[in-house]
Amino acid sequence: MALSCGDTRSPDETPQVRLLLSGAAVQTTGKLITLVLQLVCLVFVTRLLGHGGFGDLAAGLAAAGIVEAVGEFGLTSTLVLRFGEGHHPRLVVRSGVWASFATIVFGLVLVFPIAFTVLSVNERLAFLVLLPSSILTLLAVSCLAYWQYELSFIRLVRANVIAQMIGTIFLFVAFLVGRHWPEPAKLAAVGGSQALAAALVLVLLWPRHLPMIDEADDGEQSRAVIAILLGAFPLGIAGAISLLHVRADQLVLAGMHYRNGLANYAIAYRALEAIVGGIATVSVVAFSLMSRAPAEQRAGRARVATALLVGAGTLGSVAFALAAPVIVPILGGAGYSGAVRSCRLLAPVVVMSVSNVMAGRVLIALHRASLLIGIAFSGLALNVMLNLLLIPHLGTAGAATATVTTEGLGALALAWVAERKEPGSQPLALLVGAILGVTSALLVWSWAGSSGRVVGLVLGALTVAAVTVVTLRLTAHDVREPSAHT
Repeated sequence: MALSCGDTRSPDETPQVRLLLSGAAVQTTGKLITLVLQLVCLVFVTRLLGHGGFGDLAAGLAAAGIVEAVGEFGLTSTLVLRFGEGHHPRLVVRSGVWASFATIVFGLVLVFPIAFTVLSVNERLAFLVLLPSSILTLLAVSCLAYWQYELSFIRLVRANVIAQMIGTIFLFVAFLVGRHWPEPAKLAAVGGSQALAAALVLVLLWPRHLPMIDEADDGEQSRAVIAILLGAFPLGIAGAISLLHVRADQLVLAGMHYRNGLANYAIAYRALEAIVGGIATVSVVAFSLMSRAPAEQRAGRARVATALLVGAGTLGSVAFALAAPVIVPILGGAGYSGAVRSCRLLAPVVVMSVSNVMAGRVLIALHRASLLIGIAFSGLALNVMLNLLLIPHLGTAGAATATVTTEGLGALALAWVAERKEPGSQPLALLVGAILGVTSALLVWSWAGSSGRVVGLVLGALTVAAVTVVTLRLTAHDVREPSAHT
């Protein structure tokens, strides 16, 4: 088995609950190691670039992130499903690379006009030096999908950790020797470290062992690429819109020239994204298992994964808010003290973001990803409108308020749609209670002064306790059902 060197059974012979838990443990451990390395890199970057330079990098990163999201275009999930449908793996990998080339070009055409209209000169430079790492990351999508389908999470973790370690060493050297460099050289060093890490991931994950096939003619290759792109299209559009959604606040802040405020906000957002990414690793394992499972078992597996994600996300939201005064000085230093409040205002997004991941995966497995587009577009439109209304009056607090509002509504809408299309896949009562409880607690804590902090902490503690109890009961109940079939 790919997850354990001491187990000789194939993944399909191993109890599915064990695969979910062991795969999540491997992914989470690797994610935590990578997260620590990323946070170390962030410490070097904030001190190398300074407050203004880091603000430029944040704006450039927002634009490069949009290219990456548009270029990914839902290809990872689509390719995992194609492996599960029995297509020859070498043809899928090769066709996936060509599909990635096509989506990269599309992403660049879409984002370049926006970036060069909204961003300043230094922000554009940051965008350009970050592009190589985004492109290399996208070219590795086929490899990533293959190893996810094969449940080879140890290989994925090893590649990411090695690449991140090399990138961190490169950045540390740049920090030591380049503190007096001009800002363009510093930005190039940061972009180079990320490009090096992305290139190493591509090299380490390339599946060289795949069985050979008869050389596909141009027509067969073209048909495979088109089939992949058509399958990914609804998911890709929804993903691109969702990425615009989560980056819109930073782009609006940049467009309104909140340079110092954007730097503080970016510190909070990078920490937030790292926490969300770490918790969401459960969904990667769960989706790989869903792609291999009979249709009648998908709802139960999605329910187990969603319950675990909601429980972890609730704890993560409260822990993020409590740890903000410690995290911010470590990441940015004393000059970023304003980021503490942004962390607390954004903290509810942790549970909102991780709780809706499996709902999206359910719709993908049902080939109903087109339903994601309407939800994503509505969230983007509302987010941009709220940012334009609130930022002039509240600054970064307005951006955070817009993000929390739209993320929460989007998570609830997506879970409701998934439950309708796949009954039993979403623990709606748990999800609604967790989002409302965490949001209420942290908003009271952030806005109600010293007395509100006590009330907020009590509400947060009660929410964590209640969600934990319900999560354990739901998980225990649902785990027993699939176990009987394995």
